[in-house]
Amino acid sequence: MSQHDFDLPPKAAPDVMRRRAELAGKSRDALKQTGLPVCWEDSSEGESGVNVRVDHLADGGVLAE
Repeated sequence: MSQHDFDLPPKAAPDVMRRRAELAGKSRDALKQTGLPVCWEDSSEGESGVNVRVDHLADGGVLAE
């Protein structure tokens, strides 16, 4: 059986993900303090506002859209 070599990007280490999650939380808090509406990444209610999310890829980060 031959090995399959898929070009999947590497995921970030657990420690990196923990730090990103902390930064995302602080970012949400700061945005709320300015009066901007903030919606959660996992919200499916169609809320409007700034969506702060954590990218799981190794070269990702915290994104605010």
